Order: sequence, then structure tokens, then C-alpha cells
Amino acid sequence: MLALLAVLGLAPLQASSLPTPASPRVALVIGNGDYTNATSLRNPVHDAQDMCASLRDVGYQTFCFTNIRTRVQFRSIVQDFAEKLAPTTVSLVYYAGHAVQIGGENYLIPTGAQLQTTAAAAEQSLRLGYIMKQLQGARNLLKILIIDACRDELTQTSIQSAELTQINITSFPDDSFVLYSTATNDVALDGPGRNGLLTKNLLAHLHDTGDLNDLFNHVADGVRADAAAIGHLQVPEIRRNSTLRFCLVKCTELQELQAKEEHAAQEIARLQSSVAAGDEKSQALLAAQLKIQAELQKNEQAAKKASERRMMQASVPPAY
Repeated sequence: MLALLAVLGLAPLQASSLPTPASPRVALVIGNGDYTNATSLRNPVHDAQDMCASLRDVGYQTFCFTNIRTRVQFRSIVQDFAEKLAPTTVSLVYYAGHAVQIGGENYLIPTGAQLQTTAAAAEQSLRLGYIMKQLQGARNLLKILIIDACRDELTQTSIQSAELTQINITSFPDDSFVLYSTATNDVALDGPGRNGLLTKNLLAHLHDTGDLNDLFNHVADGVRADAAAIGHLQVPEIRRNSTLRFCLVKCTELQELQAKEEHAAQEIARLQSSVAAGDEKSQALLAAQLKIQAELQKNEQAAKKASERRMMQASVPPAY
């Protein structure tokens, strides 16, 4: 049965009945583990539950589902979510469960899908490209896509493991950050504990200060270390298609200064165009903005030096 872990708790929800988001940060979280025609996965339902709770803690309105049975339900949920996104919304889509590549396309597997043949698997699963297309069409401020897919062999029959261990994300939305649990030709582990390796490290760093680049890099480092500890190579894949600086919790002092300086540079360019067009009033505003930029650059340099000193101190081993 589909389940929505809404902001107010756990309640059943039919597809295509998501309420209009009331927050500028909105997340769709899906965990599929109770498979009928493939190996059941222990962690994805826990992953979805824990991600929902943590995302709510950092200000997201969450729409969370577990064990989506069919492609029709899966597609309807994604479409409904994307249609309700506003231009100022930051969206996050998270999926944990089985996935497979067939004919160069990546598919997320509903728990009731038939998998005896590649044709059946493709017909009854949801293309990752469909999700990306829906997010692209939403044209919201920023799209974050996280796929924690266990891609070991699903059946013992006609779907071969070679088709389950490749990633080919060739197209992803504008203004997006994409985090996949493994790089091309790797296999993602479900994980020995409550959570998959990717989700475990996401939960560990979700409240950290820093932007998405920092977050995803820390997560990837943690996944590699955890996988190596149990004799496995797993390297998450990170894709970025955005110049936006976004922090889930809070940017560092340096990142905040850099963001302010970027804004100041944009304002200076606008004012310079106005001055060049003969707008005398913009001359005084330009002079003031140049002073602001100079002060920001001075503060940024100081923050960089302070950050470098902290990194050097952290790398020096303690004296005994």
C-alpha cells in the first residue's frame, strides 16, 4: 500500500492527490523495497523514512512514498509533484530501490513490476529520463535529484547483470544537482545497517554547514570509505548543471561572502550599462556599489586565509 509520510505524520494517499506545496523547499521521497518479482531490499523503506524526517528538519515540505507498486502510480506521483512546483521552489527528488539500464535508458523499478524479460522490465518501470523531463518542464528555481539505487542482479533468468551495472545519465535538467549512488559500471550496495551506504552518509551530513558541492563531496568520500571497509568499490557520481550557490542548512561565512560578491558584480554590470546609456542617477549608485564590492572582496580574502589556516591546523598531527 502506498504511504505518505506527510508533515503531520503517516497517512494513506492516492496518486495524483498531492496538495499544493506551502514551502519554498519541497521534497518527493520514494523508497521501494518489498519487491514481488525481484530480490527484496531491506533498507529503502528505512532510507525513505529517515530522509523524510531529516529533510523536514532542514525546512523541506516532504511528500514521501514507500513500495510504489506500478509504473502508472509512479508516473502519476512524479507528474503531480512536478506540476505543483513554483518558479521560486527548490525541489528535491530522492529514490531508493532497484534500478536497471535497458537499451541505454535507466529505469526505476516499481515493486510489482514483471522482470522476466527486458521488454517487460522496460514497459513496467519508470524511466529516469521521464523524471528529469518533468523537472525540466517545471522550470523551478533549483532541482536536486538523488538516486540511491541497488543495481545488483534482479532475477536469475533473462536480465543479465551487465545490464544492471551501468549508468548513462546523459541529460539532466537545467539548474540541477544530481547525485547517483555509484559511478558508471559500479554496483551499489544495500548496506549492512539500517540504511544504504549513500543514504547513511547523506543523513550524516545533511545538517552540515556548506553548499551542495560540499555536501555531495563529503557524502561521496564517506561512501567510498564505507565501501572499502567491507571490500567493495563504490564511487558516487555527481553531476551539476547550475551556477546557483545553495545550502541546505547554512552557508559558510566564505560562501555567504562569495554569494554577496556575485550579486554585487551583477548589480555593477547593470549600473554600468545604465551609466553608458546616459543615466546620470546611476553614476552615484555605481560608485556606492563599487565600494561595497571592494569591502566584500577584502572580507572574502580574510575569510579565505582564515579557512586555509583552519585546514592547515586540522592536517597537522598532534604532538606527543
